[in-house]
Amino acid sequence: MRLAFALVLSLVAATGCKKAPPATPVVVLDGWWNEDYVKQACDYARRVQNQAVVQACAIDPVQQVRDFEAQLVTELASSATCKGIQFVQFSGPTDSSGKAGDKAMNGPHWFLMLNFTPGSKNQNWSMQRNPGHKSMTEGEGDAGEIARRVCAIANEKGAKFLD
Repeated sequence: MRLAFALVLSLVAATGCKKAPPATPVVVLDGWWNEDYVKQACDYARRVQNQAVVQACAIDPVQQVRDFEAQLVTELASSATCKGIQFVQFSGPTDSSGKAGDKAMNGPHWFLMLNFTPGSKNQNWSMQRNPGHKSMTEGEGDAGEIARRVCAIANEKGAKFLD
């Protein structure tokens, strides 16, 4: 009887102690935020008469942010640091990106937002983990620097956030 109990216990221990594979990190590039932010940045620059930004806003600022997003996506797709991360671009509530976008937004993910300033090579960015909204990271850089940092954070190459 003891032998049977020991066998059952060891079987349960052997099969029940397997660790689940870690979840694949997901980063959602929030194009809806990026577009709205650049429009507001141009309006603000006109109000305070920041001529350098006003001049840069004369060339379609939404297209500028889309071009920067394309550079960023290229860096994300080609960086070894980003291996294993899923990226989704979100364009707003009427986004037609389909099931991949819905799935990404309904599960754990990082929201990546650009605080885009027209005419600037380096851009400010922030990233927030959802759900929970507790872990917030931010920085400044060109598309390559942003990609490296975002991927290092999402892949937990630095500190691990416990929220």
